[in-house]
Amino acid sequence: MSPQPQPQSHTMSASDDGDDDDYTKRIKNSGCFREHEALQDCHFSKKDWRACKEEMLAFRKCYERHRKQQLDEGKGSTGWG
Repeated sequence: MSPQPQPQSHTMSASDDGDDDDYTKRIKNSGCFREHEALQDCHFSKKDWRACKEEMLAFRKCYERHRKQQLDEGKGSTGWG
């Protein structure tokens, strides 16, 4: 008897070393991958961004902290606005 296939998630885990696109690399490097995944999962399940305000706020705050830290360290722009 062969093993049952496991259901696949629509998102990647932070430990995946696959061929990430530039967007995914920036998210992982921001330290906000978990918040981003929560936002993506919310939108996937609710099909409406307006229902994901808490997740959006958490991601925004995390990313703003990261951006401020990068600027304070003199590393310049992260490539996002």
